[in-house]
Amino acid sequence: VSPKWMAPNAWGLYHRYRHVLRTICVFTILTLAYVLHTLSRNVEEDNRCHMTYLLPFFKPVQVDVDTNLHLKKYQLYEYVELTAPSEPKPTNSAQPVLYVPGHAGCKKQVRSLAGHASRAFRDYPIGLHFYTIDFLEELSATHARLVLDQALFLNYCLRAILKLYPAGTSLIVLAHSMGGIVSRAAPFMRNYPLRAISVLLTLSSPHLGLPLTPDRSMVQFLRRINSAW
Repeated sequence: VSPKWMAPNAWGLYHRYRHVLRTICVFTILTLAYVLHTLSRNVEEDNRCHMTYLLPFFKPVQVDVDTNLHLKKYQLYEYVELTAPSEPKPTNSAQPVLYVPGHAGCKKQVRSLAGHASRAFRDYPIGLHFYTIDFLEELSATHARLVLDQALFLNYCLRAILKLYPAGTSLIVLAHSMGGIVSRAAPFMRNYPLRAISVLLTLSSPHLGLPLTPDRSMVQFLRRINSAW
């Protein structure tokens, strides 16, 4: 007999599927208990992560931009780790590495990479010297003109860095996001120093195209870069 407050049809459905409902309730309770138990264990476990303590200093490097005065808004920096236990290796026994930030990227993104890489190469005969570019966190994915300006300035940075090292030195370029597109465009610019880049590594760069392209010139620019490569 169904309760007075329950409709006959509802009571019939409950009676028919009561075993299923009980199973769902038991499963839900067990799942909740497991989640609470897992969370309590994670809280009690020791933190096994190793902290990275860095004291960076960004040393400005003079860049000659010829007559392209509008590029003076950008800046090239050398990354210096002040907590390093030893002095950096001289330029005649070091490999220069240039970090190129991407869309809304910041020069400080090189900090962890440069700090860990420099420590890893500390005992090697050849050390690593890191440089980074400040593009003022420009939204370079919005217009091809910004990419062209950044590629032009990148080549001027290559010239400035190569002057600090022996003849025949080339750079490792590490680029993130739109910085990869900028770095791929640089060799086709008129001011590119020949054989300046020996290795180009890109991280999360939209080589096949942007998910959202508000400017038609960017689409055409990416097609030209991909066809040239």
